Amino acid sequence: MNAVVAQETFNPYTIGNSLRNLRENRKKTQMEVAGALGICNSHYARLEGGMRGMSLNMLFLLMGYFQTDANTILGISAKEDIHGTA
Repeated sequence: MNAVVAQETFNPYTIGNSLRNLRENRKKTQMEVAGALGICNSHYARLEGGMRGMSLNMLFLLMGYFQTDANTILGISAKEDIHGTA
């Protein structure tokens, strides 16, 4: 049942906004982040635009690059539980 709830509340634009905020706070360009991750700029731009999902491997690469946790990248606030409620 939890998987159904997660599917219904998944929003790739939330992840994209989180990535954009993390990047802009560090005053980096999309090209700089993409280069550091070893991906093409268009791939990273689609992640930020919410037009592309990401693999678990990519999530770990982003966590390492931005030195943050998965919840921050996924846009899950500390007040939310696994069911997506505050």
